[in-house]
Amino acid sequence: MDTENFSDGEWQEVFEEFRLLVVRAGYTDWDASAMDALADEIEDRDSARFDRVPRLFPVEQLRRYAGAFMLFLKARSRYARDERREQLGSLLHTEAGMPVEDFLVDISGRERPIFTDEDDPDGMINELGRFLAELNGEDGAFWDDAPDGGGDGA
Repeated sequence: MDTENFSDGEWQEVFEEFRLLVVRAGYTDWDASAMDALADEIEDRDSARFDRVPRLFPVEQLRRYAGAFMLFLKARSRYARDERREQLGSLLHTEAGMPVEDFLVDISGRERPIFTDEDDPDGMINELGRFLAELNGEDGAFWDDAPDGGGDGA
């Protein structure tokens, strides 16, 4: 798909569809926070929460949003969780001197693990990396692999 000649309206549609995918993936709170951060680029800050009319072009909004989402996902990746678990284990030891391996926090009387394997965004990180590469002008055939066969060879 040739995106070089996309209009602002077409980029806005891609941006909105991308946001919808993020929300559907269960990251609604992150999306709301990201949109608040993008609202910092708004001329009239008094109406920022309501109008959300950024001064940035839609493709630039998409780049910033997707880039921030990539950073968020990388911080939650299996590698990052294992690294943080290991760092904490090297600092915290049981009374017997063994490294602590399970970390729980008490939230309103319920113990919850700090590190869970429920959220494993590694696959999303790979696909998002390809998407960001395309947005930044690298030819990774991301659009050609779209399920609707949107590539030139379809």
